[in-house]
Amino acid sequence: MIQSSEFRSLLKELTSLLSAKIPYSSALAMEKSSLTITIDSKSRSIEERTYGTGTVFRAFNGSFFEELSVNSMTGESLAREVRNFLPGLSQGSRGGHYDAVSYGTRDFLTPVMIDPRSVPLGEKIESLENLKEVLMHLDSAIKDVQVSYREAREFATFVDGGSDLHQEIIRTHIVIVAFANAEGKTVYEALAQGGATGYEVLSFDAAEFEKLKDNLQALYRSDFITPGVYTVIMAPLVTGIIAHESFGHGVEMDLFLKRKSKARLYMHKEIASPLVTMKDDPSLPGCSGTYFFDDEGILSRPALIIDEGILKGGLSDRASAAALGVPATGNGRRESYARKVYARMSNTFIEPQHASIEDLMSLAGDGIYIDSPMGGMEDPQGWGIQVTAKIGREFRKGRFTGKVFSPLAITGYVPDLLKSISGVGSDFRMYPGTCGKGYKEMIPVGIGGPHILARCRLG
Repeated sequence: MIQSSEFRSLLKELTSLLSAKIPYSSALAMEKSSLTITIDSKSRSIEERTYGTGTVFRAFNGSFFEELSVNSMTGESLAREVRNFLPGLSQGSRGGHYDAVSYGTRDFLTPVMIDPRSVPLGEKIESLENLKEVLMHLDSAIKDVQVSYREAREFATFVDGGSDLHQEIIRTHIVIVAFANAEGKTVYEALAQGGATGYEVLSFDAAEFEKLKDNLQALYRSDFITPGVYTVIMAPLVTGIIAHESFGHGVEMDLFLKRKSKARLYMHKEIASPLVTMKDDPSLPGCSGTYFFDDEGILSRPALIIDEGILKGGLSDRASAAALGVPATGNGRRESYARKVYARMSNTFIEPQHASIEDLMSLAGDGIYIDSPMGGMEDPQGWGIQVTAKIGREFRKGRFTGKVFSPLAITGYVPDLLKSISGVGSDFRMYPGTCGKGYKEMIPVGIGGPHILARCRLG
């Protein structure tokens, strides 16, 4: 409905009513739906949801923003709410700066090989059951496998005085978790893939299953590591969490205004190795955090965070950009129409360089290869970081010794960790993720990158 010309014309009319009183107004209509199928050896669940459906009108009065959120898409209801909203709007100074951008009329659709809607539900269930059975027979120690598939579709229409934008984003994810028991230990390992892509996400490389099996077998024989500082090679997903936690949240520029980020004091200063270039890019094709325009009507584009070790910029929504006197980066995102817009990450990563994994192993000599991360956290005010992982494989003279450590915690001071990076791989892979602002406001993001060689404290 929200992509129809009639509805978009209605939003233009209503924003024009608001703009007659205040300098700038916009409307964002959102509609989200999802299908989740979860299967294990004992149960099967299927959930269809339509959620986050509504419209938010935004008014800038020259001094600050005011918003009206309506859980309706009908013309009569929206018109009534806007007319009731209009008399209470503050006049403001009308002299405040608002960096409005005119894009004209544009429509966007996620390109996919197989539209999930074209696949019957029964076929999806059968495919997931087959995947489960393949994994159940991968190793005799595997006692159960849970396969969780999710397809989500997000419609958004944004209208203001110079833009009439619509996007339809398709995101498809699959997560497989294998539970095993051997040698007196119960362990688990997960395999995930997906993003702004279609039903083709169910195609797995056989090597991925072998890696899952190898990781389970490594966990059986794992031991605790002696705490200390080690040379490490981090797998791409671990690299992604390092990027996400170190200078993801830390450069969300609404935190600059609240003085809750130390990064604001280090702009244009060296905070990482010259090998490190870090970006946030919502235009990166096929990733979980990909979108065509943000929830404030700015077309997506890469934002440079670190350039060869120098902190260059942050991620902003329109309000923080205007307050700080910098261009908006297109990172204004809402959990739903009923939630506040914040400066948020999209797909955050360290750019690949030229080293192969063999080059990194040779350069490292002795160290720990870290894989299978479980999560991370950071302190934007103090720059402390912690990332946990399930698997650390010891290597000496560039060869694995067979010794495995689990679990592991990477801890340290963000600039120390990033400055210690002495090698960056040529490979690059992104994974699906979900991010909260603090503990809430959940949105999809992409995390990943190349292998990296660094020094850090493990415990």
